[in-house]
Amino acid sequence: MPLIIIALVTTLLLLPFLGTGDPVDMMELFNLVPVKEAARDGHWLMPTLNGMPRFEKPPLAVWVPAALVRLTGSESLWVLRLPSLFLAMLTAFATYGLGWRLFRNPAEPPGQARRIALFAALVVPALLFFNREARLASYDIFATAFATCCMFFLVSFVEAPPRVAGEPPLDFSHWLLCTGLAAVCLGLSLLSKGPAPPATVLVPFIVWMMIFHRRKDAIFGVLFVLILGAMLASVWFITIAIKYPAAQETWSRDLFKLATGRPTPGAEVSASLRDPWFYYLQIFLWVAPLTPVFVAGLVMPFLPSTSDPAPAAPEKRGRWLMWLVVVMGLVILSMASEKKGRYALQLLPFAALLCGAVWQEFTRVRAGEKVKGAAALVLGAQGLCFIVPGVAGVVVALWVLMAGGLGPWSGATGAKVAATIAGAGAPVVAVLLLGVLACGLWLWHLLARQRFREATFVVALCACMLTFAGQWIYRGSPETHTNPAQMPEAKALESAGPQTAVYTLRRTDAETDAGFRPWLSSLYFAGRILPPRNAEALAALARENPGQDLLLMLITGQWDRQQKHYVPLPAVDEELRKLEALTGREKEELGRWDDEGRVTMLLRFSKKVSPP
Repeated sequence: MPLIIIALVTTLLLLPFLGTGDPVDMMELFNLVPVKEAARDGHWLMPTLNGMPRFEKPPLAVWVPAALVRLTGSESLWVLRLPSLFLAMLTAFATYGLGWRLFRNPAEPPGQARRIALFAALVVPALLFFNREARLASYDIFATAFATCCMFFLVSFVEAPPRVAGEPPLDFSHWLLCTGLAAVCLGLSLLSKGPAPPATVLVPFIVWMMIFHRRKDAIFGVLFVLILGAMLASVWFITIAIKYPAAQETWSRDLFKLATGRPTPGAEVSASLRDPWFYYLQIFLWVAPLTPVFVAGLVMPFLPSTSDPAPAAPEKRGRWLMWLVVVMGLVILSMASEKKGRYALQLLPFAALLCGAVWQEFTRVRAGEKVKGAAALVLGAQGLCFIVPGVAGVVVALWVLMAGGLGPWSGATGAKVAATIAGAGAPVVAVLLLGVLACGLWLWHLLARQRFREATFVVALCACMLTFAGQWIYRGSPETHTNPAQMPEAKALESAGPQTAVYTLRRTDAETDAGFRPWLSSLYFAGRILPPRNAEALAALARENPGQDLLLMLITGQWDRQQKHYVPLPAVDEELRKLEALTGREKEELGRWDDEGRVTMLLRFSKKVSPP
């Protein structure tokens, strides 16, 4: 029954929004294009982006949706993003399993541990950032799901209680089952996004295990998981390294860039690749609307417990595991120069478990004992996290409904808010947020009377309702229906004509040389692919079609945001001059735009016109 509830809640939170709007997240586009090329062109072993090998990412997040495209015959966003829904569901299932293992207390009936585990599992898809990423066809949700499952199987055999004193905690068949499944999940996580996501949970787990479980069977089991998981994933990596020697160079360059913030050795640190050390403090926003409870979870392991019954030894160990994964995982991620919110996605299930551990303490408050001080502040703040957005949202929605705007607050921001509310349907928004407000007031009522067990699922319900309302409003924003990176390219392609071939340039015939091609995969969504050709091949095309213009779209330089000027790429200029010499044609600039610090041009090579 709990798994059915988890599946229903996760589906309700994600499914209605899978296919709405346009894909506006650039990293999602970098995955969706290889998916389409695998399904259309058969690029399975080595996924491609605009026909070029995509060495930067492993293939699992391409294989699964591409297989679904082949199976259904549809390339709609619903189909492309559907695997993310099931991966989010799998993450929630694994979170429930972890909670069931870690919230056990012999002094309580088993149902209590399951109740808190279910609370944590329902909260995971409701966390603001997890919900956002789980709706996208991203690499990160794949890596997160399998890393969380790996942790579940590891905890399952490490925390298994001894049957009889003096005997090993698991027989060999059970040991092999748990470690084998953990290794498979580790291998799948590595094939989803490489070593970083599983490392940020496994390194803290190993530290925790060496503190609490220095048993030979546990140590050997973890070593077995690490070795077997790496071996399973290495089959693809070794195959690609042999078949495409330049892949190793790409992997080394990406690792160097991630660690140092320098695009290449000897280059200056790029501002776009250097983030401050405190970047991941944003996690307090990412875990909204449960931020107050999460903050309490971060300090809880250091405070004495006055609950009845007191936390059992497995519970204390489990709380330290949750804390270590969240805190130590963020520290590990902060060591890299380049930081992204999605890099921390695999930590959010453990943040939800930490919230569950805090709520477990509240459910054990002794009868007649008044909650005071910091604990009362946490409860009050948690209630406000639902009531304030509910009140504000209802007021704004009704104002937009009756006045058609925000009146004196109708500046640029006010106009955008009003357009978003109107796009989402002001009456629907008002009803959704009125439900959030009513649920928040009900929660405050239960908390004031210290009916914490009843309040457990009211908190989860409030979180799910608020997240659903937020997604509904967000999808009403005009910006979610126009991919900003696609606009200039689409206009350029329209000016070129629907039947005109547009190419991009590379210096050699090596499949790995992507130096000049636009890193704008949204071109695929305009129905156009940019075949990469070197200058010699383009000159041959020009000779074969003497009456047609030759069109190129390519990156010609970098935009220096500090100095506010355009920095040309000398190698590109060299190739373009070579192309002019080989074809006897002159280039003409049809369009230029700045995107993500790059200057992209649409060029036309036409026959020279002799002066009269």
